[in-house]
Amino acid sequence: MVGVLLYLMISTFGHQLMFARADRSTIEGAQLWMFEMTLLLVAVFLVTLIGIWAASRAEKLSQKKDPSIVVIDEVAGQMIALLSGPLWLHTWWSLLSGFLLFRLFDIWKPYPIRRLEALESGLGIMADDVVAGAYALIANSILISVSLLFFSAGR
Repeated sequence: MVGVLLYLMISTFGHQLMFARADRSTIEGAQLWMFEMTLLLVAVFLVTLIGIWAASRAEKLSQKKDPSIVVIDEVAGQMIALLSGPLWLHTWWSLLSGFLLFRLFDIWKPYPIRRLEALESGLGIMADDVVAGAYALIANSILISVSLLFFSAGR
């Protein structure tokens, strides 16, 4: 849930910042989407880098492979899963589907996710969740696209 909340906070901040700096009637939706996406991608990148470092330290200190106290990998993966569209395009069901799809891929671990866990230290801890997030992103993007086509065809 932390990944969802972080996604919503960053996306909302980007949305409000853009409207505070521009007249709503002249701003293009694509500009807003690019600004929000840039903020989100930077956040995902930073969470992932910090996660690799923190997970490596936690693994070394706990002397356990992939210790359960490390959850920053889940945060990064969840944020990636939600990159399927700008905040104003998301609905409650698309956020829920992104959350659930990430959990599905994180538990199921289709190829090559399970193999990525074997990578050394924090990289292995983070990599499997980052790829699970990417799988969820693709699946959620397909769901959102199909639903947009379906609902716009009915109008």
